[in-house]
Amino acid sequence: MKPSVLFFCPTFSSGGVEKVLINLANYFCERGYNTSFLVCRQIGPLETHLNKGVIIHSLNKRVGKCFFESLKFFRRESPSVVICGPQVINILTVVILKFILRRRTKVILTHHSFYDFDVKKMIVWKKFYKSSLRSFYKHSDVVIAVSQAVKDHLVNDIPIPEHKIQVIYNPVIESNFRDLKAEKTSHKWLTGDRDFKVIVCVGRLSRVKNPDALVRLMPDLVKMIDCRLILIGDGEQHQFLKDLVSDLKMAKYIDIHGAVSNPLKYISRSDLVIIPSISETFSMVGVESIAAGIPVLSTPTRGVREVLENCEGCFFESIENREAFMLMICQLLTSNRIPVNERFAETFSVNSIGKIYEDLVIRD
Repeated sequence: MKPSVLFFCPTFSSGGVEKVLINLANYFCERGYNTSFLVCRQIGPLETHLNKGVIIHSLNKRVGKCFFESLKFFRRESPSVVICGPQVINILTVVILKFILRRRTKVILTHHSFYDFDVKKMIVWKKFYKSSLRSFYKHSDVVIAVSQAVKDHLVNDIPIPEHKIQVIYNPVIESNFRDLKAEKTSHKWLTGDRDFKVIVCVGRLSRVKNPDALVRLMPDLVKMIDCRLILIGDGEQHQFLKDLVSDLKMAKYIDIHGAVSNPLKYISRSDLVIIPSISETFSMVGVESIAAGIPVLSTPTRGVREVLENCEGCFFESIENREAFMLMICQLLTSNRIPVNERFAETFSVNSIGKIYEDLVIRD
């Protein structure tokens, strides 16, 4: 009999962790596993991507207030395997299942980040970040690092015993990838003929993703080439960015579009995808863009370089080198055809990565 598998993350928001766990849940459901999904709050656009056969549970509490509801849930439910993320959920799962309930449930933690700006600004959490991971991660069955760079961070900076950690790249390319790519969009800049170029940037609107640096380039960039910028995502900097666009008088050229359930339909109709992040551990957006045949310009972060450095169609330049970055954008947007190795992304198919996770689930 196949084990029951539960996936646990905060919400169905359009983040990398959520997308990874949803893709994996769909994989296990399609292969006949009793698959369920637990969220702190049942909100966010990615719920529509979840297979109808996956049972959804919601604690109806924010992450910081869901401890007792989580405890009640796991007292009531006994999945064979829990696969979870990000860090707060990982620690919560270990505390409840391994320390309080003393269950033999296999706990697989997925780790997707470095110690970055998002953690540093949390006054309390930043003080206990490393000690918490060091204390609790070792009690899990395995920790999945989504890149070698993340594993190095966990081993060298936290530190966590190396034997606990396995590197598994993110499952990105879904079986319905072509359908998602071809889905129609009504965005005014992406329909019909146009005499300008369109740049797309997809990601959480946060300091570490650095979208404001890209916005600040636009007043000078539009003087060099007729282009538009679409920011897809949501986050704590949403209002700040709207105000910045207004202050720069760039509303004609920049659209802060918000979170969407299928950013691929925007990516596939763009001319260039830019990843301006200060820190990236992997970049699912980069892989999706290459698979869609759209070139990528990224800051040279560790995670993106590891995954895409040798991929035809991916380019690197520091956004801090303002002039060089804008020159690179202009060169890419004015090139007649930039070769993009779309087949490169097959390595990151949900089917291929799902099999690796499945081996972990059924392993004794």
